Order: sequence, then structure tokens, then C-alpha cells
Amino acid sequence: MKLVFFKKEFLEFFRTYRFYVLFGVFIFFGLINAPTAKFLPEILKSMPDLGVSIEMPEPVLADSYVQYFSNATNAFFAMIIVFMGSFSSEIKKGTIYLVLSKGVPRLDFYFSKLLNAIVMYTAAFTAYTAVTVLGTIILFNEWHFDGILASILSIYVLGLLLVGAVLSASSVARSAGPGAFAGFGLVILLPLTDFLGKAAPYLPGRLMSLPGLIMSGASVPGDVVLPTLITLALMIAVITASCLVFYKREL
Repeated sequence: MKLVFFKKEFLEFFRTYRFYVLFGVFIFFGLINAPTAKFLPEILKSMPDLGVSIEMPEPVLADSYVQYFSNATNAFFAMIIVFMGSFSSEIKKGTIYLVLSKGVPRLDFYFSKLLNAIVMYTAAFTAYTAVTVLGTIILFNEWHFDGILASILSIYVLGLLLVGAVLSASSVARSAGPGAFAGFGLVILLPLTDFLGKAAPYLPGRLMSLPGLIMSGASVPGDVVLPTLITLALMIAVITASCLVFYKREL
């Protein structure tokens, strides 16, 4: 299968607001992670005395990554907004008919959209991580803790699941609403799977809590493997199902 539409989709992404929103939000949060961790205690100390005593411990390396893992979720909201209308907007505007009439197969159209979203998310997430690490080195003179790569992987894979869910929902809908619902719904509901007893350690929602558990020593890096594999399998299943629906649906 030749992704003949991918080049056009890739270049068009850079010409629209989507590039600035996606990369701008990820880089913004990357820039503030380490400074927030480093200077928040000082900011709180400088606030007017309100009669409430707030004891803040001295900032440490882990505080920067607490911000990193927390703000990744905030950046995911922007990512959902960027991709939630990937297919539905093409259908609504009618541009999909022009593309398909020129001989672009539906599967090429589908996977070009999906691949572009994954590439752009990966690039934005990489920039987010690099900026955070650089800020951490500057302000804390170190950047590494045991299990950092596994922790970063768990958040990255979680973002991949969101990309797959949002694109899949958009491909079978005629509006951006289902794409937004799929993305925002997952962000809200996935943490609840940690209350599902013995099944919790193997479900996608575990990827949200694992970084904190690894930093605290309550989990080991190897605990990321099973929920990662299950999440990727779930993502592939959702994409496959939506691809079949998109291939057969009336446009």
C-alpha cells in the first residue's frame, strides 16, 4: 500500500493552525515544568500572609518530573482538539470526494491521516521531553532517575492510544464531536481503571499512574511492559475496526 496522500497531509499540517497549537502547547508545558518545580516554593513564600502556614520541602529532581507527567495530560487535551476533526472536517467540507475522485484509495487516505497524526504527536512529545530534560539539567544539575525511560514510555504510549481513539472516532463520524468525546472520555475515565482490583495493573489506565509509582519505588520499570502491550493491542484493534467501517461506509 502506497501512502500517496501522506506527503500532502504532512505538508498541509505545517501550513495550518494545527502545527502551532500542537507544538506550541507541548513546548510551552515543557518550558514551565522545571521552573515550576524549582521556584514554586519561593513563589508561595513570597505571597501575602493569609494566616495559613504552608510548609514546602526543598525542590528536588523528582518535582520536575512530577510536573512533566502531570502536564503531559494537559498537553493531550490540545492534541485531542487538533486531531478530533481529522476525517469529519474533510467529509464536511467535501474535500474527501475530490481526493478520492483522483484515484487515492480509501485505505491510503485513512492511513495517511493516521500516520501523520502519529508522526506529529511523536515529534511534539519528543520536543516536550527534550525541553523538560534541558530545563531540569539547568535548574537541578541532573536529569536522570531510576526508571525514567520506562516512565516516559508509559506516558508516550498513553498518548498513542488517545491518537488512535480520536482518529478512529473521527473516521466513522460526520462531525468532530465523537472524536472529542473519545479523547476526553479516555483521559477522564482511564484513571478509574486503577480501582478495578487485580485487573488494574494490566489495563491502559495503569500507564497514567506508573510514573509516580516508579519514582516512589512502589513499582519497577518492568511493570510498564504488560499494560504497554495491552494498550498497543487495544489501539490496533480499535484502528482496525474503524478502518473497516471507513472503507465500507457511505460518504
